[in-house]
Amino acid sequence: MADLKRFLVPWIDQVKVYSTEDLTLAWSRPELKRMMVNENPLPPSERVVKAVTEAARLGNRYPDNGPRLRAKIAKKYDLSPENVYLGHGSSEVIDVIMRLFVTPGDEVVLPNPTFSLYGVRAGALGAKVVTVDLTADLQYDTPAMLKAITPRTKVIVICTPNNPTGDFIPDADLMKFVELEFPL
Repeated sequence: MADLKRFLVPWIDQVKVYSTEDLTLAWSRPELKRMMVNENPLPPSERVVKAVTEAARLGNRYPDNGPRLRAKIAKKYDLSPENVYLGHGSSEVIDVIMRLFVTPGDEVVLPNPTFSLYGVRAGALGAKVVTVDLTADLQYDTPAMLKAITPRTKVIVICTPNNPTGDFIPDADLMKFVELEFPL
């Protein structure tokens, strides 16, 4: 039998495996508050339960790409529906972003700590993950993140609120990233 490792990208051994051990712990101890997985502590409303039940009746049909929801989101943010992407959870969206923009040797700038999947996906594509520690009071260190950006930077991750810290980046600081002109 052929050794499958010889077909893998050479940097894959350095990629940390994405782990969901925190979920195993959370399910085994229901008294925990589970903030580590960004869950809402409140159960869904009866309207949501009813909508999910109705949607389950169509479970035999292939879903559409959410044109009504995309149109509502687009209208709210003054966009066209073509500029709205819906995913099946954050993991899919993170994966799509990394695959679209990152190639081997590129850099991805991340706050530290943040959701571990960003670094895992970037590393799987051969990118260099550049982490920038949050400040002592768990806020974004905007000057340090801006300084970490190089011509090889392809993605800058700014989560607001950040997982696992819950911190928000002030609008003025966020605009410093939005207004960057590439290439540097």
